[in-house]
Amino acid sequence: MKHTRVYVAGFLLSAAAIALILGLHLIESPTHLLAMSWKRNVQNPFTSLALNTNPPAEYNMMPIQRGTEELNRSSTACQCRPKSEITLDKSANRRRSLELQDWKRLHASSDEPLVQCTAFSPFQYISSGINVQPLGHTKLYGLSLNTAASEILSNSSDVSQIQLHCRNSQGVLYVTKTDYLRTFSGNNTAELTLNVVADVDKMNAILSEIGYRSTIYNIESREIIDVAWMSHLASIHVHIKRPQRPWLYDPGESGNINSKVTVITKIFERYSAVKRLISSVHKFYPGITILIADDSEFPEKIQLPNVKHYIMPFADGWFAGRNLLVSQVRTKYFLWVDDDFVFTNGTRLERFVEKFEHPNVTVDHIGGTFGDEFGRVSGKSKCLGCRVLEFQYGDEEGDCLAIRVERKYHQVSEFPQCFWADGTTNFFMARTNSVRKIGFDPFFERSGHSGYIIDTLGKLRIMGCTDVNIVHKSGRSNHKYNKFRKINRRADKYKLEHISFKNNLKCI
Repeated sequence: MKHTRVYVAGFLLSAAAIALILGLHLIESPTHLLAMSWKRNVQNPFTSLALNTNPPAEYNMMPIQRGTEELNRSSTACQCRPKSEITLDKSANRRRSLELQDWKRLHASSDEPLVQCTAFSPFQYISSGINVQPLGHTKLYGLSLNTAASEILSNSSDVSQIQLHCRNSQGVLYVTKTDYLRTFSGNNTAELTLNVVADVDKMNAILSEIGYRSTIYNIESREIIDVAWMSHLASIHVHIKRPQRPWLYDPGESGNINSKVTVITKIFERYSAVKRLISSVHKFYPGITILIADDSEFPEKIQLPNVKHYIMPFADGWFAGRNLLVSQVRTKYFLWVDDDFVFTNGTRLERFVEKFEHPNVTVDHIGGTFGDEFGRVSGKSKCLGCRVLEFQYGDEEGDCLAIRVERKYHQVSEFPQCFWADGTTNFFMARTNSVRKIGFDPFFERSGHSGYIIDTLGKLRIMGCTDVNIVHKSGRSNHKYNKFRKINRRADKYKLEHISFKNNLKCI
C-alpha cells in the first residue's frame, strides 16, 4: 500500500511538472502558440455566421447573440412563495404571451449585446461603443492587427485576404484608400473582400481606412460587422442611433426654489384638508406654484395665489390625476404630497434640491419621511416607507417579484441620512422629465403605490432620506371619500391580475 501511494504521488508530481513547463512555455512564447493555431485557412468564414448555428472550433470569436437576461432565463426558473401566485386564465395567458413577444421586438435594439472574445487574438478592435447616426457613416476605429501577426505572415504568401460582412444588413462597408491593395471587391456593399500586401504595417494602413455607412433609416438599431483574417474572426458592434436633444429648464436669474419646484396633489372630496395643505405651503414657500387635480362629484372652486385647480371627470382616479398634474409641471422638479399632508419646519425642500444637484450623485426620485408639527422625525426607521423589490427570472408562466416593506439597500455615501431603495413614501420629490417617461398607469384609480414602484424598477434611481419630513393629518372622517377609497377583495384581485399581466409576473 505504501509503494502504491509513492507511485501515485510520483506520477502526480511528474504530471504537474510537465504542465508547469508547458504553461511557462506558453507564457514566454505567445507568438509561437499563435503561429501554431493560426496556420489554418478557411475558404468561407461567413457560412457559419450567416446561419447562426454552432460554428466549428476555429470560430471561437463568435459573439454570444443572447444578452445576459436570456442566459439568466435559461437557468432554473423561479418558484412562487406560498399564497403569492397569481393565476390568469388561458385566454389572458395567450394574449400576454403575444404582447410580450411584441415588447421584446420593440426593445431588442436597446439591449446591450453580450460579446465573448478569446485570448491570443491577432485582432485589436473596439467591440462596442462605435456609434453612427441613421444614414450616416463612421470609420471602424481601432481595427488593426497586432505585432504577433508578423510571425504568421512570414509563413504565408505575398498576399493576405481580409473579409468583412454586415450581419444585420443595416448598411454597407467601404474602403477609402486602395494603396497596398492588390485586388478588392464589394466596395459599398454588405460584403467587402480585400487582398492586401502581406505586411502588418500595410495591412493596418488599409484597416484604418475601412468605414461603415448606414443605409436603412431607423432611429435605433444595431449592426454587427464580422471581420475575418485567415481562420480568425472579430465582431464589431455598431450602434445606429438618432441623437436625442436635451430638455433644459431655465431656473431664472434668481435660481430660487420657486423656479425649480412645483407642488402637486390630487384631491377627492376633502376640501378642508387641501385648504389646510395650501395654507401650510404658503406659510413656508409663499411664491411656489401648487397644482391640484380634482375629481370630486361637485367640485368647489379653489381660487388662491399661485394655485392652479384642474377639474376632472367624477371619480376618474388617483393615477389619472397624477398624469394630468405631471403633464402641467413647468419646473425641473415636482413635489408630490397627499391632500392631507401639512408642511412644517421640517419640510425643507432645499434639502431635496441639494441632493438632486450634487455633482457626484445621480438620482431621479427622493422620498422623505413623516414628522410632528415641530419638524421632529417620528419613529426609529432610518428609511421610513422604503421598499426593495426582489426579482427573479421565471418561465413561460411569468417571472417572480416580491415587495419587501421597510427594506433598503446601502447608505448613500455623500448623504449619510439617505439610503438607496426601490420605493419610498408618498411624500417625494422627483425629476419631472424622468417621471414623464414612465407616467402613472390610470388603471390604478383608488390605490396603486405598489404599481408605481414596479413601473419605476430599473428606470428611476430612488433614495429615501430622513432629513426632510412632513406631517400626515387624516382629519375628520369623510363618508363619500371612505366609500370610494375602500377596496374590496374583488377589486384587489383585479388589481393583482392587472399587475401580473402588465409586468409578466406569475407571483407578487
